[in-house]
Amino acid sequence: MADAAALLAIETSQREQSVAVRREDGSTLLEPVHTGDRTREDLLPAIDRVMQRAGLRATDLRAVL
Repeated sequence: MADAAALLAIETSQREQSVAVRREDGSTLLEPVHTGDRTREDLLPAIDRVMQRAGLRATDLRAVL
């Protein structure tokens, strides 16, 4: 599903971290990042999961916030 207006948001400044995708139709999918002390190891898999659930690829994103 090509979605030229899709956005990826990454929140890592708080204890409860997450990533989210906003699709062109306005719907939003959220994926929590279960980190402990390993933010780097957990962030990319969370991004992969939310992108798969949204049916998007990196090239479908308009911006990363």
